[in-house]
Amino acid sequence: MDKEIEILLEANSKGCLIVEKDSHALWERNELLEAQQEGLYQEEGILLPPEQQVEVTGPFPGCVPGAAGINLDYQLLGQTKHFVIFLPAEGSVPPLRAKAPD
Repeated sequence: MDKEIEILLEANSKGCLIVEKDSHALWERNELLEAQQEGLYQEEGILLPPEQQVEVTGPFPGCVPGAAGINLDYQLLGQTKHFVIFLPAEGSVPPLRAKAPD
């Protein structure tokens, strides 16, 4: 089974945006790599389906659609224990390796 950080890095490499549940902060790839180097989020993780209730509703909390030219059209792909994963609504991302158990 994959570690949570591996799921996040794979999703990020496929164009997904990663948002921390507690802070609602968008994490950039360099922050994910630093977390990996520091040994954070190393427990086994699963990608939970988007049907689960989450407090984070978008990758840019508090932003007004169209403000500063940022595309806010994202859909919830899934979540891990500590993060929510979004992908651009107009894009498609190949399936991630980590899947929720049947």
